[in-house]
Parts: sequence; C-alpha cells; structure tokens
Amino acid sequence: LETAIGAGISYFNNSCGVNVPRSRFLPVKTTSDLLLIQSNLYTLKSGMLVMNPLRQFGGVPVVKLGPEFKKVSAFDARF
Repeated sequence: LETAIGAGISYFNNSCGVNVPRSRFLPVKTTSDLLLIQSNLYTLKSGMLVMNPLRQFGGVPVVKLGPEFKKVSAFDARF
C-alpha cells in the first residue's frame, strides 16, 4: 500500500487493500518512472498504456537515473 493511503485506511470501518499488479497500475513517482513511460516500452491502445508487443523481452527494465535527474525540469532539459 502507498504509505499515505495505508495510514488513512485504518479510519474506515471494514476497509481492505487491493493488490494491483504493476501491469495494471503505472505509478510515475520519479523521473526514472517517467523515462519508462515516455520510452517505446509502452504503447497506447484504446486509451490504455500496454506493453509494446514488438518488444523482444518481457518485463519492465530497472531504470535508476542519477541525482542530476531528480527534478522534472532537469530531466526535460536532457530528453
């Protein structure tokens, strides 16, 4: 669970969490995540981001950009 919702869910009676696989939920919390979304890893199909069927390898690669890419403005300046 996300930390914020995990803390708030305790205030609701009979609440529960739902585990959503990353294939159905694409959080963009860092510029590394943004790079994956903007790459050709995904394609838009009927308004949904889906894994590009032309990819030769399954799964999502691990991308860890350095601290110089922490801010979106610095990321945009380089991409």
